[in-house]
Amino acid sequence: MKDLLRLLIDLQRKDSLILGKRRFIDKVPMRISEVDEPLKQAKLELGNMKKKSEAASKKRREKETALSEAQEKTRKMKAHVSDLKTNKEYQAYQKEIEASEKEIFAIEDDILQLMEEIEVATKEQQEKEFTSWVNGSEQRKQKYGTALDLIKKAVEQRADFVHALQYTTESFFSSCEIIAIANRANGLYITLLKEPENKSLIDSLSRILKTRWNDFYNEYNPATDMKVIPAIMQLYLDNVPEKYRPDFFNQVKTRYKNDFVRYTKDLFARSMFADKKRFDAFIKNPTAKALEKDPVFQTALSVFKTYRLMYMQRGAFEDDFDKGHRLYVAGLMEMNPDRIYYPDANFTMRLTYGTVQDYYPRDAVHYDYLTTLDGVMEKEDPDNWEFVVSSRLKELYKNKDYGQYGENGRMPLCFITNNDITGGNSGSPVMDGEGNLLGLAFDGNWEAMSSNIVFEPALQRCICVDIRYVLFIMDKYAGATHLINEMKIVR
Repeated sequence: MKDLLRLLIDLQRKDSLILGKRRFIDKVPMRISEVDEPLKQAKLELGNMKKKSEAASKKRREKETALSEAQEKTRKMKAHVSDLKTNKEYQAYQKEIEASEKEIFAIEDDILQLMEEIEVATKEQQEKEFTSWVNGSEQRKQKYGTALDLIKKAVEQRADFVHALQYTTESFFSSCEIIAIANRANGLYITLLKEPENKSLIDSLSRILKTRWNDFYNEYNPATDMKVIPAIMQLYLDNVPEKYRPDFFNQVKTRYKNDFVRYTKDLFARSMFADKKRFDAFIKNPTAKALEKDPVFQTALSVFKTYRLMYMQRGAFEDDFDKGHRLYVAGLMEMNPDRIYYPDANFTMRLTYGTVQDYYPRDAVHYDYLTTLDGVMEKEDPDNWEFVVSSRLKELYKNKDYGQYGENGRMPLCFITNNDITGGNSGSPVMDGEGNLLGLAFDGNWEAMSSNIVFEPALQRCICVDIRYVLFIMDKYAGATHLINEMKIVR
């Protein structure tokens, strides 16, 4: 009897399992439908994004062709200016050149806008693909499901602070030059307040400030700055909410009725930073009291305090952003295991690999991988300081006096590689597989303007000066042969 009961219980358990499996199987088509519909929708959205990106890319290529044609037209017109015989002809021709240059600027703006559209479409497409991939697995949902939401939340919450910080940096630490140089006195001011007996440190900071101020003042145009500052302050007032503005704006409002021209004139009339004699007298015997009385320094101090506070407040949202970014990158690497990603090389020595390559930026246009001194002579423009060629260099070129550095009667100058380059890379050594120095990286091509956001391997190139040209300038042009004698030249 007991055996029979055990058998019945076992059968009942198995019947329950079978029933559960049947119910699961019956629901499979519904579950497939539930998953399939969002997947179809995601694929449709991805398709639309790809079409949008392709359309923008096509427009960009068309604009780049138009830009190239406009630049060539302008270059030819400038080359014929010297052929004009009357002042009337010159003025008419100058108007044509100005119109052509305006056209170039407009096309460049259009291209930048299209590049932004392409970048946005590419990023949105990547995010959609990532979301579809994450939603395809419960395990991936648990692991990466919050990544994009964390990033989005942090970006939205810190947006006002980022906006205000950007305006503050560009306005007061860059555009308003006298305020920017006064801000350099902050370190000295803090030391005078907190360590007034530390004479050696005060002397050291005074010398540094004096050097910076001299370098600044030698190229400074006060009249221009007096015109720029009121315009910048008005722009800041119009675009930055009151709660993010430095408190000196309250003084301008109450005492000057928001008359920034009058306020600026008063700054220049009373500040030692606008007067070499007064500044020299201060730096010989610097005091915190003198800085506290200076209106330009007080404006700079007000800006700095506000900037520092906003920077700290923005930091409250960085944890969510950093966490979301880590999850997003980890998910992308898992989603695309065969893709090669940049290592996180911040604050470390960077070593990247690439090859010397030409490229085709658009239809029927080809840029070779090597340039020569011939191009410098072709672009010479004695009226444009960027394209002035010295008589010494022209003499060496005319005589083909390139020493051991020329090749087949020509002087190699620059070459391009498919490496990435960004701010701070200029001067980086470019070496071959045996460690020999081939050149120095210093720039990126026009198509690489967006490389900090999105890298396009087929278009973007790193521009390097050929080490042979560097040695040629040192040896034949500058006569520093003694330096060449210290080097091992590999041929």
